[in-house]
Amino acid sequence: PEKYDEARWIVEPYQLYDCCMENDGAAALVLVSAEKARDLRHKPAYLLGATAGSEHRNAAPCHNAPLYATSSFTSLAPRLYQMAGVGPEDVDVLQSYENFTGGVVMSMIEHGFCNHEEANDFIRYENLLAEGGQLPLNTSGGNLAECY
Repeated sequence: PEKYDEARWIVEPYQLYDCCMENDGAAALVLVSAEKARDLRHKPAYLLGATAGSEHRNAAPCHNAPLYATSSFTSLAPRLYQMAGVGPEDVDVLQSYENFTGGVVMSMIEHGFCNHEEANDFIRYENLLAEGGQLPLNTSGGNLAECY
């Protein structure tokens, strides 16, 4: 934590360790039917919902938007929860794409894990740990710690 806190500023509010050197946007899942999953060695994780989309993300509408700081999940997260029949309180672990730390915070807010007012308390280090944390975050280390 000390090394992180003492890192040089890139541009406020981002310090060196808040930024990825490269920013990619890809993910992959191998999906099989529930019947096939029952025959596999590991306990399956079931896909309960999926959606794609974005808020306004082109020049003029974006820069004039009342909610400029967004990760574009405000309309998607409720649809996912409705499809899956769950809510944020049912989520045990969060795996979030993070090319910059701010995007993760915005995503957590837009997925209903915390609100703007409580975000600073919610994202405290001990709350995000894999063992004992309220909502373990990016348990592989994520892009900032693992990929680049």
